[in-house]
Amino acid sequence: MSRSHSAAMLVAVSVLLFALAPGARGDAPPLHLPLILRQHVSTAAPTATATLTPTRTPTSLPVEPFLFTPADGATLPQPVPPDRWSFMWTCVPCGPLLHLHGPQGSELTLPPDNVTSPFTATYTQTAPLPDEALGPWHWWVSNECEGVVYTSPTRSFWVRPAATLTPTPTATATPTRPG
Repeated sequence: MSRSHSAAMLVAVSVLLFALAPGARGDAPPLHLPLILRQHVSTAAPTATATLTPTRTPTSLPVEPFLFTPADGATLPQPVPPDRWSFMWTCVPCGPLLHLHGPQGSELTLPPDNVTSPFTATYTQTAPLPDEALGPWHWWVSNECEGVVYTSPTRSFWVRPAATLTPTPTATATPTRPG
């Protein structure tokens, strides 16, 4: 295959990838993923063929964790089912861990619930937090890659007080006699 044919095929594949990308038709923002196109030319056959294969690179994701939710200053529900605390972030999948530090020296370190980015972690417990443990809580993610630990910025959140049940007065009907 000549150089001009290779260049024409590369342009055709680039146009095709752009046309298939979300947002190319105006329905969503465009998807920007770094792609490496590898050209594989076989010399065993009398005529050479080219195969272009898109490959996701490790630089597609940040090494330093990027936090999505919850936002800084958010108010979260009590982590008692059916409610829970939910966290989401993205980074290169080396060794991410979620760190939570709260009032009175409370500390939790959680692995992600899944093994691909974006990562999520959830937390629940059986009893509501007492008023003195409602906040502020601080969270961040660390990611250890090849012996180097990268950390995200720290965000803070508060927890809603536990709902208190107040007794509802009941009415008692008193029969009256006509009279």
